[in-house]
Amino acid sequence: MKSFATVSLITLVASAAAGEIAARALHLAPAVAPIRLGEESSAYRRSDDPLLGYVLKEGFRDRHPTNIDTFDRTNSDGFRDVERSIAKPPGTTRILLLGDSVVVGNGLPGIEQTIPACLERRLRDRRVEVLNFGQGGYCTLSEVELLRVKGLRYQPDLVAVVFVNNDYEGALWAANRYGWKRPPGVNALFLQSYFFRFLCLRFDLFHFREVLGNPVAAINAAIGADNVDDGLRMLRALADERRFKPLIFVWPTFGEKAIEELGHPAGDRSVFALAKKYGIPTYSLAPRFEEEYRRYCAEWAPFKACESPRRLYTTAGDGMHAAPEGAELAARIMESVLIENGLVPSGK
Repeated sequence: MKSFATVSLITLVASAAAGEIAARALHLAPAVAPIRLGEESSAYRRSDDPLLGYVLKEGFRDRHPTNIDTFDRTNSDGFRDVERSIAKPPGTTRILLLGDSVVVGNGLPGIEQTIPACLERRLRDRRVEVLNFGQGGYCTLSEVELLRVKGLRYQPDLVAVVFVNNDYEGALWAANRYGWKRPPGVNALFLQSYFFRFLCLRFDLFHFREVLGNPVAAINAAIGADNVDDGLRMLRALADERRFKPLIFVWPTFGEKAIEELGHPAGDRSVFALAKKYGIPTYSLAPRFEEEYRRYCAEWAPFKACESPRRLYTTAGDGMHAAPEGAELAARIMESVLIENGLVPSGK
C-alpha cells in the first residue's frame, strides 16, 4: 500500500511537471503579473474610466519597490517617467510609447533602464523625447484610450504601440486574485504556474475567470471581445484628427533557443491584418532580435557558451519582460526602424 502511494505521488508529480513544461512551451496561458488596487502600498489606483480600470498613481514613491506592482517613482502625471512639460519644447519631436508591463518596465529597478528611456538616450542628438506611457496589464484598446484621455495634450508627433501577444486578451488576469478569498497558496500558484493558470482559465477554477464585483471583470466587459480592432480603429482616427504618425512594434517571445513571434489569430484578426486594414505601419522586432542574438553568440563562441535568449534578454528569464540588456537592444532596434523609415529628424 505504501509502495502504491509512493508510485502514485511520483506519477502525479511527473504529470504536473510535464503539464507545466507543455503549457510554457505552447504558451497555453497568458503571462501575468499582480496588480493590487485599493492598497496604499500599490503603485496603481482605480480609474473611473471603464476602458482603463486602473492607472499608475501620480507622484508615487517607494524606497523598496517590487518593480512589478510598485516602482521607485512615477511622475506627477502618473507615468513611470521623468517630469515632462505639457507644452512641447520648440524644435523637439515627441514620441509616445504605448504598451503594457513591457513598456512600463516590470523587473527593471530604475526609470533610466526602461525601453523608452533607452530609446530617448539614443535619439537625444536628434532632439527627440520618448514618453513612457506604459501601464501594466493594459490591452491595445486601453492603451489607446490612455492616449486619448492623457496623451494627446502632450502633442505627440509619433505614437508607437508596443504590441505584446497577450494584448489580444482583455485586462490583466492576475488582478482577479483580489476578488475572492481562496485557499492558501492558490493565488501564488496561479501567478507562478502556466499549467495551473491554464486549467484555472479553461475551467474557471477558483473563480479566476468570472468574479462578481471585481474591477477586472468590469474592465473586460467594457473592453469587449475585439479590443485590438477597436483600439487600432481609434488610433487611426486620433492620428488623422491630431496629425501624428502611428506605428506598431510587435514584441517577440524569448525562448531557450530562439527569438520569435508567438502565434497570432488566423485571417483578418491578427494585429498585422488589422494594422494593414487601418493603414498603420507595423514592424516585427523578432527577426532583428534574432539577428542580433546570433551575432552576439558568434562573437562569444570562441570564449564561452552563449546564454539562451530567455536568460540573456528577459527579467528572471520570464521570456517576455526586458532585462537591461533586452531593453537596450530593443531601443537600438527601434532606433534603426525609426531612422530607416524617416520617422525621426536627421541628427546634428
